[in-house]
This record gives sequence, structure tokens and C-alpha cells, in this order.
Amino acid sequence: MKSCACIALAVSALAGSAAIARADFVCTGTEPFWKLEIRDKGVVLQDGNKVSGQSKLTLKSVKPRLAEGASPESVMVFEAGGSEKSARPITIVVQKREESKCSNGMSDPIYPYDVIVVTQRVVFVGCCESK
Repeated sequence: MKSCACIALAVSALAGSAAIARADFVCTGTEPFWKLEIRDKGVVLQDGNKVSGQSKLTLKSVKPRLAEGASPESVMVFEAGGSEKSARPITIVVQKREESKCSNGMSDPIYPYDVIVVTQRVVFVGCCESK
């Protein structure tokens, strides 16, 4: 009986991870304004003020790594890189808010996820929603 329960739990956890791995996110931040889209096909970072050095950066994304000891949808780390020499890798951490919601401070929408985007030149902090 115990092994059946363990197998069912493992299958459930894998199904949850697969669902999150296919999740699309749209993230934004202000001061400076930026927008990040995480899709199955890749990652697009739009930096209106070119703080990151480019106004638009398109990278290939990988499936997210999940945090040990946390539910599959609570913390995801995406690493994205490009095939071109000029495309520097970026790291993206998406974390689900449990107690409160994320607000970017410049508009009314409330988002269920926080995001940290680490590029070679700057670290962006903002909010995300899954699409």
C-alpha cells in the first residue's frame, strides 16, 4: 500500500512539474520600464530604456528548475541563452506570492508572481502573470 501511495505522489509531482514547464509568463516592471515574456519557444526581454544594453533581447529558454522542498508552481528558475556571441545568458526567478500579491507600483493590476531577471548589466525586479 505504501509503495502505491508513493508512486501516485511521484506521478502527481511529475505531472505538476510538466504543467509548470509549459507555463507561459508575461512579466513587467517599472523604473525603468521593461517587459519579459517566457514562452515554450523562448524568452523575449524588452527594455524600454536600454538599461540592459539592448532594447529587445530574444533568447532560447530551457525548462525551469524547481526549488527543492517547494511545490512545483511556487519557485521556478529559468536560464536563457542565445546562439549568437552577443546574446549573453540571463537568469529568471519566478516566485508565486502566497500571502499577498505583487504590484508594480505604477498601475492597478495585481499579479500572482514576483520575478527577478538577472542580466549581465542589470537586475530587474517586477511582477508576472501566467498566460
